[in-house]
Amino acid sequence: MFSLLSEPMKIASFNINNINRRLGNLLSWLRETAPDIVCLQELKAADTEFPTKAIRQAGYHAVRRGETRWNGVAILAVARGRASHGLAGCRRRWAMPHWGEWMEFGQ
Repeated sequence: MFSLLSEPMKIASFNINNINRRLGNLLSWLRETAPDIVCLQELKAADTEFPTKAIRQAGYHAVRRGETRWNGVAILAVARGRASHGLAGCRRRWAMPHWGEWMEFGQ
């Protein structure tokens, strides 16, 4: 049976254009707007350079695929309850057609 959320879900997209250079802007924006889901593009950071700790401290979990110079994407989801490593009821692969490859998430 399908049930509706008690409150609307806020989903946002943010072209961050280098997450580490604009991390302060992102964290301020997250505090001010409090989205449930955020799709980030143009991270311009390798996976090892992604600011995981700062994102978690802001109350979000993240799945990401970094690129050092040009691209890179991430999905942030507000952390409620216990951490999840996937998206319940969804495929465990994320299509990125502009690269012609898939991003794996979950276990």
